Amino acid sequence: MKLWQLVLCAFISTVCTLLSTEPFGSDIAAFLAPLFLILIMLRSKWNWKSFVIVFLTQLPLWLYLQKWTSDITTPGWICLSAYMSIWAPLFIYLLHKVHTRLNVPLYLTAPIIWVGIECLRGLVLFGGYPWYLTGTGMIDSIFVNLATVGSVWLVSFVTVGMAAAVLIIRDRKRAVVLVLIVFTLMWVPRTPSVSLQSRFCYITVIQSNVPQSNKDRWTYEQQREDLTSMFQMTLEAATLAESKHPDLIVWPETMLPGAGFEVSRQDFGQWAHQFTPFWIWSEELRFLARDVQTPILVGTQSWENVEVIETETTVSVMPEKHYNSAVLLTPHGSTQRYDKMALTPFGEWMPYVDVIPALSEWVRSFAGAAQLADLEAGAEPATLKLRIEREDYSDDWFIGTPICFEVSMPFVARNLTWENGRRKADVLISLSNDGWFGSDTAARLQHNREARMRCIENQTPMVRAANTGISSVISANGWIEYVGDEDLAKEIPTIFSTKVSKPRVFNKPLSTVIGDNVAWCSLFGSILLMVSSYLKRSSSDVE
Repeated sequence: MKLWQLVLCAFISTVCTLLSTEPFGSDIAAFLAPLFLILIMLRSKWNWKSFVIVFLTQLPLWLYLQKWTSDITTPGWICLSAYMSIWAPLFIYLLHKVHTRLNVPLYLTAPIIWVGIECLRGLVLFGGYPWYLTGTGMIDSIFVNLATVGSVWLVSFVTVGMAAAVLIIRDRKRAVVLVLIVFTLMWVPRTPSVSLQSRFCYITVIQSNVPQSNKDRWTYEQQREDLTSMFQMTLEAATLAESKHPDLIVWPETMLPGAGFEVSRQDFGQWAHQFTPFWIWSEELRFLARDVQTPILVGTQSWENVEVIETETTVSVMPEKHYNSAVLLTPHGSTQRYDKMALTPFGEWMPYVDVIPALSEWVRSFAGAAQLADLEAGAEPATLKLRIEREDYSDDWFIGTPICFEVSMPFVARNLTWENGRRKADVLISLSNDGWFGSDTAARLQHNREARMRCIENQTPMVRAANTGISSVISANGWIEYVGDEDLAKEIPTIFSTKVSKPRVFNKPLSTVIGDNVAWCSLFGSILLMVSSYLKRSSSDVE
């Protein structure tokens, strides 16, 4: 392969990766992106120069896809983009080493190494960043049904395996036939699922439009202005016609400022007035839930064991533990709480350096992200119990509440939905703050795309409530039943209501048993392949 051919193949793979993401979402592009990388491995003389060429071809792609992070931290944006750019050339390098030294079919080695790398990136390093997986790019094809067997990882595995098989078929006619079969299957429409259940829940979402710049420096005056709007919309939602009266009203992630429902004004003693913003809003929302006689699911911080620290010149407050939580508030004032378990790396915790406070602060200062929080991870995947009482219907619903980044983590959604093979959540309600994405519409759409995959894996519907949109309703097999207007959401707050039916009891996917094992087995297999190729070379050197 000549230099220009190498550059062209790397460029086409990069473009296909872009087209496999939102707002394009092409499954054919998701198939072609790894195919052209495998083609480079087969046809080029691989060396460090080739590695650099592929890396530099990937870098503009990831600078574009991750551009929203530049509003938070420019050094972090560059580092994250470089980090994401290294995986494509690394895949080619590892595959080349294995393919040239071991007599193992390419249609096995390619998907093993590819998914092994996805596992390393998506589950291991820095707590995991599983966005933009190949399997997610195939979400509108019939192949996505494999996610009900082995989660998104199996979809990636089969996609890359098919791409490799196309390239190693020597008979051109057979190769063309295989390509046509693959592309035809991608165009086969998936059949929407129809729920046979008559049990349903009316849910109303209050979509806020608080810019992230406000959230970073949310003054008490701005809180009053924003919360007045949220309270008014909640009142409007609760006064809908009786036939559409909500069984649950949902607010997005961290839209209730303050210290949450575990503290009250008494915890601040004589300094309660000075620290009013920390306790007033949870108290006001309790009154609102009582007045509208409707449960409210709200995203908020949760502080535990608050301590007021006095010095000669200052008074400050410090919690022993600090969580990002979803709280279900009843009209009677009682609460249930889920604490976010998979914290956003470099947003809610500092991977690897958080054990050394001084180093953590230096990294934050260097990255320009000193305002980001240090949070505790939740201890268990708690579901929230909602009691529905209507004249013609009463039932208990169990809700799983993946928070923001958690909808991209397969194991989080699975643990919130299933326990020991038995369903424990009837619906997933994801609270998100998409204000972090700034003006990047594609990132918001991709976030919604990640959520769709979790619905397919768990065969469970999801309602998303997102600050600055995109809020949506997703069926149990990943179809979007409602999606908010992105441009409208950033201009004015919106309200929408939806009717969610319980999933069928027997609709238990095999992925609840297999879990992430396709990913872990691929990572283990990749290590075995690399070790075997090294030993094969060593034995050859001795001979």
